[in-house]
Amino acid sequence: AEYGGQNLVEFFFPMGVVSAKGSRTNSDSPVLALSNNKSLDKFIQEAKKTNQLKAIERLDLSRQELTELPPQIGKLVNLRILNIYDNSLKSLPAEIGKLTQLLALGLNENSIIELPLEVGQLKSLTLLDVRYNRLSEIPKEIGQLSKLNKLFLRFNKLESVPDSIGDLSELTILSLRHNKLKSIPECVNKLYSLQTLDLQRNCITQLPNLSNLTRLHTLDIQYNCLDALPSGFEKLLALKFLHLKYNQISEVPSSIGNLIQLEELDLEGNKLSSLPSTISKLSKLEKLYICRNQFKDLPSCLSSLALTELYLNDNAVTSIQALVHLSRLRVLNVSGNDISELPSELQHLSLLRDLDVSSNNLSSLDPLIPFQGLQALQVLNLSGNAMTSLPQEIGNLHNLEKLFISENELTELCSEVGQLTSLCELNLDENKLTELPTEIGRLMSLEVLNVNRNELQDLPNEIYHLPLKMFGIDDNPLEQIPNAITEAGSQDVFDFLGSRLKEDQDKGKPVGAGSKKKK
Repeated sequence: AEYGGQNLVEFFFPMGVVSAKGSRTNSDSPVLALSNNKSLDKFIQEAKKTNQLKAIERLDLSRQELTELPPQIGKLVNLRILNIYDNSLKSLPAEIGKLTQLLALGLNENSIIELPLEVGQLKSLTLLDVRYNRLSEIPKEIGQLSKLNKLFLRFNKLESVPDSIGDLSELTILSLRHNKLKSIPECVNKLYSLQTLDLQRNCITQLPNLSNLTRLHTLDIQYNCLDALPSGFEKLLALKFLHLKYNQISEVPSSIGNLIQLEELDLEGNKLSSLPSTISKLSKLEKLYICRNQFKDLPSCLSSLALTELYLNDNAVTSIQALVHLSRLRVLNVSGNDISELPSELQHLSLLRDLDVSSNNLSSLDPLIPFQGLQALQVLNLSGNAMTSLPQEIGNLHNLEKLFISENELTELCSEVGQLTSLCELNLDENKLTELPTEIGRLMSLEVLNVNRNELQDLPNEIYHLPLKMFGIDDNPLEQIPNAITEAGSQDVFDFLGSRLKEDQDKGKPVGAGSKKKK
């Protein structure tokens, strides 16, 4: 349902000439584009002189700084693909309706205020893209486009949708994202072929019954004003993706257990404090977002799911013991809760690659020692806790790529951190470190090192060995490095460490001995 800022005409009709039935051919029929120094009128006149008008099936007028489309466009009666995206059009001529062979019309990224009624004459049209315009309404004649398959109306100013939209029996994608809709007409329930319904970022307070949309696999109604799921949603048995993020929902009905094809359920930013036990029936559910709600206890139904990603952050949970049986988990985010201790069984989640326990009340990682079961872990976020040290066994996480330990109470960093040879980012900001171990110079994959706002008196020369792209050292005393160097910035400090390292090597000092150079 995304498609972002893509040119959808090119996305769905990427090459060749497209036949009336939608199949691509290898025909040599002209596929023409307008050059910057040629007006469209002149272009059509020249095509007429060379008897090419009726042969043109594809015309690309995109990014030509057009402010209007001349009526002569209607002479291209065999046109199949018309792409006019990223211009400055405010309207379309009525003659657009003469393009009865048109399959795809790309009008996105213009300034169109209204569509002509004649758009209803485009009986062959399968794709209509009018994203990023200034439409405040859609003509009811749109319901005459009986072959329309994909309709993109997102990023306009629509306050309503005509009832005739229910006549688009072939429609599979309807995108109305980011408009000013407060409601959706009941007739949407007649769109029996619909597979994707995108209503994100409107002002919708209630949806009509959707029980007839039995082919729907994506329903996106995030960022609206709903306080309940739509009537009949439990009959959407083909649904795979249900996005309800940032509404006002306080309860999920037990009938959600009927959606046995569901793979992704996003309930972030609602008012939930519990989930129905029937969630356990969702055997195909892989991604669950229940972050930024009002959970104090973990729903018991979670333990029987086959989740690969679980987002529980920003609730008021105190224990995650119920999660230790989620053996398929690859991503677990429980940041921003009230967890004071991690369950030892967490180390048995052997597929876990991303663990975020930041902004909790953790003082130790001891329950996870010796970390042998977490060998898949690539990202570990411990920031915003109350840790005074890391266990030596942290060095067993050989596949760790990112380690965040900012905003803790660390007074020292164990030398075993030098065993994390896959590490590319290490954040130690806002701790109480007075020194770093020389073994940090063994992290030959490290590109980002941040030690801002600590109590470091010096830095190990071995840092110079690292392939750093970012080196944050602000707000440290660094008494053993000359003022002129520290004030010049981190690059000068880095170079200074290199010079000092070379001096020590020339003097035959052992690696790690350092140099006590006073300010």
